[in-house]
Amino acid sequence: CEAAARFHKLAAATPIDLPAPDEDWEKLLASARDHVREPSFPERGRWSAALKEFAKKSDKAVDRWRHRAPLGWIHGDLHPANAMSRVATDHGPACLIDLAEVRVGHWLEDAIYLERLHWPRPERLACKPLKCLAEARKREGLETGDYAPLAAARRALLAATAPAFTTQ
Repeated sequence: CEAAARFHKLAAATPIDLPAPDEDWEKLLASARDHVREPSFPERGRWSAALKEFAKKSDKAVDRWRHRAPLGWIHGDLHPANAMSRVATDHGPACLIDLAEVRVGHWLEDAIYLERLHWPRPERLACKPLKCLAEARKREGLETGDYAPLAAARRALLAATAPAFTTQ
């Protein structure tokens, strides 16, 4: 989190000359529903009911996400294997490597990406990535805004579209 916050602060010196990627949530949600309709889809009934319930809220989540701010440069692939240090983590700072996914986005995308990698095994995380990165950003003098509702929208959209990325 400390390395990501330092990255965000240093990257803020570079003007944003690109728009943030705009995920086609409607298309992804439609694809998720299509995948869930396949007879061999695991827990088909449960997923179908969950997607039907989420459909009542999806427009609000998509709208909230599309109007997110502040935008800045994000790492895009934040996880422990992309942080290196010459000393033990409790003895000095780490720096981020593998900058291939750097792009314009909202800072919480980095935190939720890390969190999402651990959704199946949350006990492997030593902290809550979103809270940890928000606190690290504050220490760096960066704004965090009212990030909880935005994070909830992002998490819901990612969870609801998960079936779109399955192969049957």
